[in-house]
Amino acid sequence: MSLPISPTIDALNCLLSLYLGIRLWRAAKLNPESQSLRWFAYTYGFLTLAFAALTLPRFLDKQNEDLLITSFTFGNACFLVAAAFFSQVIFSFTLMRYRKPVFVVAMVLVGITILASILQPGMPFHDVQTGITRWNAPPVAGAISGAFLIVVLLSSSVLFFRRAVQANTYVVRVRSLTIGFGSILLLATAVIFYAATTEVLAVVGDGASIAALLTVFFGAVYHRPTGVSSHPPAMS
Repeated sequence: MSLPISPTIDALNCLLSLYLGIRLWRAAKLNPESQSLRWFAYTYGFLTLAFAALTLPRFLDKQNEDLLITSFTFGNACFLVAAAFFSQVIFSFTLMRYRKPVFVVAMVLVGITILASILQPGMPFHDVQTGITRWNAPPVAGAISGAFLIVVLLSSSVLFFRRAVQANTYVVRVRSLTIGFGSILLLATAVIFYAATTEVLAVVGDGASIAALLTVFFGAVYHRPTGVSSHPPAMS
């Protein structure tokens, strides 16, 4: 019996997201004035739900196409909610007045993608011989989801790289560079997730997701003093 590669990697991503989300939530408790830490924690919380949704059905009944379609629909919605919370981090550093409207728009997009996935489901396929899953995202839901994630993650990378260039301290520069680079990794992972048509690409995307989760987490918590409140200009 071959190792179920894709479900195993997603299970690792689920456990990693859960652990990092708990770490971020504890950090937010120690820094009660830090909105960005709370939004990072919510981001990883919904990533945990997303990876759990993608993982469990393939361990329970990997040949049940209807179960895989439901798994993708719910998991994809959680990915978008996670991106919505991540966008709050971005807009807390710039264009603050657009932060809440962007979140509302994101929630509307979540509803549209769920409806689109129900009306026009994708055709997920799990190869029991290789243990690799190709989700074959439904066209409309995949296009909307991919476009939203590209906008959020590309904006994030540009913002944090710009902050790194303008930073006056080493700590802020490292945080900004790390989150910016992590955003690029997340962007690559998202593009592969929705567009992968080969098993090689699917595995590359699964593997890159682990590096992306760790990179963004490191940037969020790097050299963060315990019990010190944070605010956007200081990247705390």
